Amino acid sequence: MNTNKTIRIIGGSLRNSKIKVVEEGIKPTTDRIRVTLFNWLQTIIPNTRVLDLFAGSGILGLETLSRGSKSVTFIEKSKKASIALAQQLERFKFNNYENIHIDAIQFLEQENKETSFDLIFLDPPYGDYSIDQILNLILMNNWISKKGFVYYESNIALEIGLDRSLWNIYRESKAGKVYYYLLCCN
Repeated sequence: MNTNKTIRIIGGSLRNSKIKVVEEGIKPTTDRIRVTLFNWLQTIIPNTRVLDLFAGSGILGLETLSRGSKSVTFIEKSKKASIALAQQLERFKFNNYENIHIDAIQFLEQENKETSFDLIFLDPPYGDYSIDQILNLILMNNWISKKGFVYYESNIALEIGLDRSLWNIYRESKAGKVYYYLLCCN
């Protein structure tokens, strides 16, 4: 395993800061995709509550903290990745976050009794989870605010079966073999 793999934060107050990727199976969102994504999100991020599901390295949530989000909740089932993320957050001296070591589906199956999230990052390991199941849990258990956004990334194009009465594809693109979308909750 390459223990020296790093990625960088591409914008905000922590621009060019390096982040360690500690697990071989973690495939962080590439710089190229993050540039496009955060151009889409630039007016949305300030003062938003963010949920980073399948956080891995935490790069998506860290990008939003760097750009002024109100708070970020990181969800990661790998203990090793969760500990490494905690160390990164401590290094940057953030205090507006939660780092929870739990499987994302188990987390979403709980009923949310807190304020809903304005932006949810959904970048699961490719092929391991059903996007329909995840989107249903997000809605059913009140994890997303009205008119909130979900970023979804996969190696497979989003199925046509997306319930358009519940979700609107706000933006979409493809880079290499990666499809990515910004969905808006109707």
